[in-house]
Amino acid sequence: LKSISTKDLVPLLNKPPRWNEKKKAYMLDFKGRVTRSSVKNFQLVDAIKDPDHKNVILQHGRVGLNRFTMDVSHPMSILQGFCVGLSSLHAKKAVD
Repeated sequence: LKSISTKDLVPLLNKPPRWNEKKKAYMLDFKGRVTRSSVKNFQLVDAIKDPDHKNVILQHGRVGLNRFTMDVSHPMSILQGFCVGLSSLHAKKAVD
């Protein structure tokens, strides 16, 4: 493991929601791309190079009963984004 280079790794974190005084709730701004509330809605940002969390690298959210949308940007590939989105929908049946 010591020979593995980590210089090109981008650590990601869930963008923390902001308090919306009008709705009295914590919310994320999906710029109109997500239309339904869900615990499966999330945005990922660069944990080190973007301390203000302004550049969303991946966002995933519900747009219908069984429909979701996903947007991805550099440095994440579409395949990587799809894998992240798919893993967020997986039901953890073996976990109590």
